[in-house]
Amino acid sequence: MIAEIIEKNKNMLHSTGSYLVPGIDQIIDLMRTVENDAGETIFSALHPVQYSKGDYLLREGAPCWEITLLETGIARQFVNKKGYEPIACFFFPGEFITNRRFRINTMSKVNIQFETNATGYSMSWANLEKLKRAYPMLAEIEKLAFEFKAYWLSDRFYQMAFSTARERYKNLLLWPQILLQQLSITHTANYLNISIETLSRIRKDNNFQ
Repeated sequence: MIAEIIEKNKNMLHSTGSYLVPGIDQIIDLMRTVENDAGETIFSALHPVQYSKGDYLLREGAPCWEITLLETGIARQFVNKKGYEPIACFFFPGEFITNRRFRINTMSKVNIQFETNATGYSMSWANLEKLKRAYPMLAEIEKLAFEFKAYWLSDRFYQMAFSTARERYKNLLLWPQILLQQLSITHTANYLNISIETLSRIRKDNNFQ
């Protein structure tokens, strides 16, 4: 089921430059192997979740007890700085929503909020740790996912520091329109680290029509 959800969204994840892209086929293959060996055990540890637009998966100052695989919808990870909410990333279907620093008993420094209605499957960190001991391949999948996310965040930091606002917006246009249409102009501007006014000027430029 997990491998199937990621596989189903693989093309979309490629278009958004998902952190999973460098090893997405490897992760799918590993996950499919684990599910063939221990499918019922894994599925029994998962529970389906539903969220409405605006719901929080995680708030600053709270621990994250679960890891979630997003099946439908979009979520954003951000911090609140006196009313300004810079967005580190969006999460899309087929991605795992979490961060390594959110492990048990670690307080979050960020918020994760749903941009749209969403569905997925969650598993507690405690259950994941038990499963990793029984099925070490899960630990390999976890390691790959977190390594790829670290590389992705490093690249994003470089882009924010050294690319222009127009270049960042041009890259954003590579995303499927069906996703872009679900993002508010405020959150789009916050993700690009520009003002709404700057974003509006860029969007009016004929080069971006």
